[in-house]
Amino acid sequence: MSSTNKPFTLLLYNTQNLPKEIVKQDFVIRRKQYQSIWNDICTAKMAHPEQHFIVQGLRGSRKTMLLLKLAYAVEEHEQLKTWLIPVLFKEEEYKNDSIPFFVFLISKRQYHGALNLLNQFHLKERFKPLYYALMHFLEEEYPNELLRMGDELKETVDEIIAEVQALKERYG
Repeated sequence: MSSTNKPFTLLLYNTQNLPKEIVKQDFVIRRKQYQSIWNDICTAKMAHPEQHFIVQGLRGSRKTMLLLKLAYAVEEHEQLKTWLIPVLFKEEEYKNDSIPFFVFLISKRQYHGALNLLNQFHLKERFKPLYYALMHFLEEEYPNELLRMGDELKETVDEIIAEVQALKERYG
């Protein structure tokens, strides 16, 4: 195989590139985890932000398959599809690990959920511009945090804030 065919071949077998019917048909492992998460989603009252789920495992352990199965189930559920929007970031589109996920959380006004995750997994230093963009939206609660931001971060933080605002407009 030539080196020019390798990226295509790798993407061909990426779970996110499979048709919906194949994902639904081939979903045979992680059923217990799927049912647990699905039950939580279906019974959530959404009176406040619900709990977050972290799916982790070795490469190839069908994490993406589980998430796709959940996304497709939401899209087909008559009540859930009216208010719950599954958002999938393709692996090859990642800019920097989990930044798109956090930007989306912030755009959905899940400020405290994003902050809890940043704190829980000690990501504030790693995603410093993202953290300060979040502090922009939580300025009333944390008025002194933005004062700690260095001038060198301002442009990047402003770009993240603009991206959050664009997502807010797009997804409400």
